[in-house]
Amino acid sequence: MTGRTRGRIERLNPRDRSGFIRPDDGSRQIYVLLGDFRDQDKTLDLAPGDVVEYEVRYDPDGPRAVDVTVLDEPGGDGRVKGHIKWFSHEKRYGFISCGDGRLPDAFVHMNDFRDRLDTYWLTQGDAVEFRVEPTPKGPRAVEVVLMRDEGQAAP
Repeated sequence: MTGRTRGRIERLNPRDRSGFIRPDDGSRQIYVLLGDFRDQDKTLDLAPGDVVEYEVRYDPDGPRAVDVTVLDEPGGDGRVKGHIKWFSHEKRYGFISCGDGRLPDAFVHMNDFRDRLDTYWLTQGDAVEFRVEPTPKGPRAVEVVLMRDEGQAAP
């Protein structure tokens, strides 16, 4: 489609019902209102890194993403299953053991959970699903989802 841009969710603020998208072309992030998504139900599960396509509207305050659609990543989203190795509620971080053992333990911060409330009842051994981002200090777990049972996301 002509005039549409592809990018990834950079950050969202559910309280303000707004956020920012990082265009795939590397240009400056663009403001978005959650009300500008075609499918409002999909906004409940959005997380940093999710792929979207949108049109740009130029308002007096600057550019804004409108008519936003959430896209599925071709070939899967690269999510990994693992278990909480340990998590310090006081320090707000911990480590996840990757389930298949091919990856080293991944660092995880409270802010890396899709639902930060999940971190309040984390215990050692809890099953999680996440994406791995490489960092200079080693792998980091992002977009972490606490699993109720193997394969079932927590509410």
